[in-house]
Amino acid sequence: MTIFIILLTFHHIVIRGLLGRHTDLMTTSFLTAIPQASCWLVAFTWLFHVLPYSGFLYFYHILFICSYAALMYVFHLAIFSDPGYIEERPSTEADRQNLVINLAESGLLDQRHYCVVCCIRKPLRSKHCKHCNKCVAHFDHHCPWTNNCIGAKNHRYFMQFLVLFFATAILFAFIGLNYVGTVSESLITTDCGSWCAYMTYDAWTVWLCLWCLLNSTWTFFLFIIQSYQISVAKTTNETANWHRYEYLVHPQDHLKPAYMKRMYNPFDKGVWNNCVAFWKTDGALRGRVNHLYEIPGNDGELDGLLMNGAVRMV
Repeated sequence: MTIFIILLTFHHIVIRGLLGRHTDLMTTSFLTAIPQASCWLVAFTWLFHVLPYSGFLYFYHILFICSYAALMYVFHLAIFSDPGYIEERPSTEADRQNLVINLAESGLLDQRHYCVVCCIRKPLRSKHCKHCNKCVAHFDHHCPWTNNCIGAKNHRYFMQFLVLFFATAILFAFIGLNYVGTVSESLITTDCGSWCAYMTYDAWTVWLCLWCLLNSTWTFFLFIIQSYQISVAKTTNETANWHRYEYLVHPQDHLKPAYMKRMYNPFDKGVWNNCVAFWKTDGALRGRVNHLYEIPGNDGELDGLLMNGAVRMV
């Protein structure tokens, strides 16, 4: 409990005292340090506290090793991989002026089609991230836990991270509580019940197991939400702001107030096709999401590309 109070106080000091404005927190690595520190604490606790005294759980130890190794790999990818930054910009001032003139003549010189920060024409389903200060293709959201945007090229890494984080947390909690429960049986008396004995024997491992279970809950629900959005071919950004994008508003509702608009999703091809498009990578289509500016008609290839982003990984 003392350690928890110290950490909470440190967290408050960092946010209120050192960072100042709330938005500054999202531009630092402070929040992503929390899951990273949790992963390393779990590894050292398992190696030095749990493993030497729980050989009878060898099968679960093997599962934990595999899950933990895979988790750290995809966590690294989710943090450091390119989410789909749009780096192609007009090379000269004349090119930038021509781009603005062409968009203005086409009636497309607005926030939806042109980014005034990056000076580029924004592809379909892209967004300028205020935290990264870059435009991201097929933008889903900016994740504070990875300190990175989630977009066209790393969304699958993020989904794999959620699954493995949940599995690793559950496995560690299962192993840790079984270890504590077995080796502390001799401490259980009429005056000291099971949890009292657990805390008396190894309070650190018990608290860490509870911390893992707590984190597994939000990870599970986030995975469910993300899976649903993938199944209906929507991004988190589009789910929250669909009424701002003309291509997601029912054609008959463009002139209506926001509260009267109905959503129309031209990318939804059915649950099965949406999920297949998300998890399938076609090398011939990689990178082309950066050059899609309008909803394609009946082009099956481009439809497959747009269904919640068939282009995912480099």
